[in-house]
Amino acid sequence: MNSYPIWEDYLALSAHPDGDAAREGERRAALLAWAERPYAVLPPLKETVRWVRAHPDRSFSPLFWQRMVFPFLEPDAGDAADALLLLFEQGAEEEYREARCPAVPCRRLEEIVLSQYPGAVPVLRSRYMRWTRRLALSVRAVPHAVLYKEQPANRRQTAALSAQLYSYQLLSEQLQIDNREFIACLRILYAAWAAYLDDPGRFSGFADCLRRRRISL
Repeated sequence: MNSYPIWEDYLALSAHPDGDAAREGERRAALLAWAERPYAVLPPLKETVRWVRAHPDRSFSPLFWQRMVFPFLEPDAGDAADALLLLFEQGAEEEYREARCPAVPCRRLEEIVLSQYPGAVPVLRSRYMRWTRRLALSVRAVPHAVLYKEQPANRRQTAALSAQLYSYQLLSEQLQIDNREFIACLRILYAAWAAYLDDPGRFSGFADCLRRRRISL
């Protein structure tokens, strides 16, 4: 693997701090200067990815990703999956996503990596957390939408949520995460919504449907 001055300078500047506040401030200032310093030759993205993986004992700051990876990473490029997987492993994918203009959906970044590395655990965990947040919000969003009619409630929405819940269950099992109670509660809520939409005349509103089914939110 070739060595580049920009890498060597970063290693020298990013040595572990010794706890001295003054020296830490100097180190931070030096890293900021490094992020702006011109270099005659910059490494290709593929080589930077390999170089980072060759230094597993090192931590890499946001400045490193902003200088060495973000400007060279195009989501639709053929070599994007390897670089994006590295960002997911390092917890820097969200910063990259927001650095793009317009921002790239997290779902899109996940799909790029998983198309090449279907079992990539850091990416699957990112998807799991994103789906968990979405499904958790539905506990309030579903009854609120039905009760207050802020948006039309229809069977297509319930079918989409049920499909999402099924995919979420499969993902949970793949990651060996036991959240059966959470999934069961959501399945009960979605079934109540579907029952209400099937025959709203049976109930004096969706709140009555929840009450009859002994569902408390």
